[in-house]
Order: sequence, then C-alpha cells, then structure tokens
Amino acid sequence: MFRAKAAWRQHTTSADQNFQAFSGPLVDQNGKWVRYEVLVNNEEFDYIITNRLYSLDGQVEYTQKAADNEIAFPIDSESKHSHGAIEVKFAWKELGPNDDRSRFFTRSIRVQLSEPYSAGQKPPTREIDAGLVGMHIAMRTRSSPEWIWATFEQIDNVRSNPLPGGGQSHPNFFNPHSDAMPNQLPPKNATLDPKTGSPVIEPDPAKATTWIEHLTTTPVQVTRVEVPTQGTLNPLDKQIAVSTAALNAQVQAALRQARSVFQYYELIGTQWPVRPNAPAFAGGNRSAPESITHKTPGDVVPVFLVNTTMETYFQKGLQPAGPLEQDDRLADGAPPIDNTPVFGTESCVGCHYSAGAAVGFRRKEDGGFQLDGNGRRIPIFGQNSHFGKSGNANFSWLLQIEARTAPLPNSAPAKPREPASFIDIGH
Repeated sequence: MFRAKAAWRQHTTSADQNFQAFSGPLVDQNGKWVRYEVLVNNEEFDYIITNRLYSLDGQVEYTQKAADNEIAFPIDSESKHSHGAIEVKFAWKELGPNDDRSRFFTRSIRVQLSEPYSAGQKPPTREIDAGLVGMHIAMRTRSSPEWIWATFEQIDNVRSNPLPGGGQSHPNFFNPHSDAMPNQLPPKNATLDPKTGSPVIEPDPAKATTWIEHLTTTPVQVTRVEVPTQGTLNPLDKQIAVSTAALNAQVQAALRQARSVFQYYELIGTQWPVRPNAPAFAGGNRSAPESITHKTPGDVVPVFLVNTTMETYFQKGLQPAGPLEQDDRLADGAPPIDNTPVFGTESCVGCHYSAGAAVGFRRKEDGGFQLDGNGRRIPIFGQNSHFGKSGNANFSWLLQIEARTAPLPNSAPAKPREPASFIDIGH
C-alpha cells in the first residue's frame, strides 16, 4: 500500500495536498497556499489493508462478492479495547514574518509545489514553517454509525481578535479593507501534461483545468457564511451554535490557564445522529427542505457545518436545493433537479455520505476495458445506500480519491510512490 499523498502517512512531516476537496487552492493574505493532509488510525488502516480497499481492484472484488459486500468501518469495542475508525484532516498555513507564531500549533513540513517540472523529474518540494489553521476529526462509534464529525479552526482565520498587549490580531484569510467578492475560487491558469502530470501554463482560461502556484498568489477573501434558521430546514442549528460557543469559552479559559497554544483554537461545530436508525430521504423536484434535512441517515444535527479553510467554496448561500440533496453527481452544467431556492452551505456528513467505492470498470462496445492516458482501467463508483449498499464507501472519500487500479499488462509503468504508514491514536 503506497501513496504519494499524505493520506496514509504516520507523521505530520509532509502535506502534499494542495487543493481543497473537489475544488482548488486556498491562498492566504500573504499570497501563500494552504496545504492539506489526511491521516487514519490503526483500526481503519487495518480494515483497509485486510479487505484490500486501498486499490480499486480490491474494491471491485469486495463489492462484487455474493455476500458480506457492504463496506463498514470498525466501531469501538470495549472487549477488544479498540477505537472505531478515525480520520483526521489538517489544514496548514505557511507562516510569514507578519504572523505571530505563538498563536499557532506549528510544525516544519515538506510540501509539494504545484509548479512545472520536466519528464523524468519528481515534482518540486520545499520545507516550510507551518501553522495549523483547520482540523477535522471524524470517528465511527457504536452510537454513531454515521460517524461523529468535529471541525476546528484557528481563531484568527476570518476575524480579528484582541491581543494580550493591546491591539487586534490580523486575520489569516480576510482583509477588512478589501472589496473582493468573498469565497471565490482563484482563476485556473494551467493544464496537466498527461505524460508527466506536470502543470503547464495555459493562456486560454476556457481551456485551463488547474493552477500553477507562482501564478496564483492573489489572496482569497474568505468569510464565514452564517445560515439563518429557515423553518424545518435547520431548526436546531442556532441552538447548537450557542451551546458550542459556551463550550469554547469554557475550554479556552482552561487552556489559557495551562498556557497552551490551543487557547487560540475553537470548535466550529460537531455533527452527530440524533436517531441513528432513521432513513435518508432521496432528493427530487420540490423535495426540499426534507430532502436536505434528512439527506443522510440518522437525522444528523446540525444540518449545516463547514470549515472556512477546507470548505471555503462550498459557502454559496442562496442556491437551488438540488446540489444540497442527492443530485450532486449530475453531469457538469446539468440543471439541478430541485430548483427550490434555499440558503445553505454544506456539511461534513452531507458531503461524505456521497462517497462511493469502485463497483466495476468501464468497458468498450467490444467488451474490452476503457483505459485512461496511463493505461489504467477507468472505475465505476457507487455512491451510497440510496443506490445499493455494495456501492457505499461508508462515509470515507479516501477509498475513491486515494485508491488506484493496477495497470494492465504492457501498459505504462506506474510512477514511483513513497512508502506509507498510519497514525496510531493511543488507547
């Protein structure tokens, strides 16, 4: 099991993911990119290895079994003294001379640059001094088979805060003097060379598909979109936010007394199922708001929850209900099925519920496999239990995003990858 990215790695010394999930880079107020990494615990790692879910070939084999083909990550066990599956995601900001390091949990990490490189070369890397600005923690438990989702941020991300010696801190991702449109993805300026994977400058924005780092330095104006209470759509979100704020005040006071750097962090929110056995509602024309409130099983609360460093561009506000339901896999440019106007963002569980596992590979009319540019078979992914349990990735995008398929004989050799490991969250 080898990955070039940080998804299976043990130590927080490398962060190779330069883009937010399903979008692109986040540029801070210093013109530097945020880096991301994902780690899993012992129990999830062992489950993935045992069932060969680290490869698309293994996923197809697993999901096509006649029985016991539903992916279900471990839950905690008292008798075995074990945790359930845990996934942790970090967002790291490169610290500049104007940043107060005492307000960040810091690490020196190696990052992979989104810069051009020649055939036969590896992507360029460099060491940076990084401060933690965002963190997700997801855990699957007996009481929460839909997982428990908690997300945290550094307190200066999108607002100023009083400093101990007077004055105000400067926000990491927000300029109070800027009139730039908030939460806008930077314009693309490159394409990927299919032979090397290197980004190549593309002067035509209509043809660009990705970003080159040194050409993408304009800060993104990041704000937190607050979703108002809207009847039966999100009746408990505000109440939960009030309780979360009270909890933050209590914990931060204790951390200040202990002189811990984590006094400068806050819990944005936690999602959990109120009724774990409650069914999900499929989307459809005029199905909102129930199809959003009950998008996932479990009657999960709150309905909306985002981290500004990891889901910046999901904060769309007023929008058709369709993308917040279960029509998120329509073809690009296709109109939403449900045009009911709603004001919303997204949520951890709402996004992860769409994660699917490979259930097969695309074939041509003559029965042979369709191949990508590297001679690899093109997978077909399931989604969730609306569409068959065998296609359900049990809320983990890692299976779909990180796994690859084995090359067919006589195809191009796979690019070398670095050895991988896991994070062991102690018992």
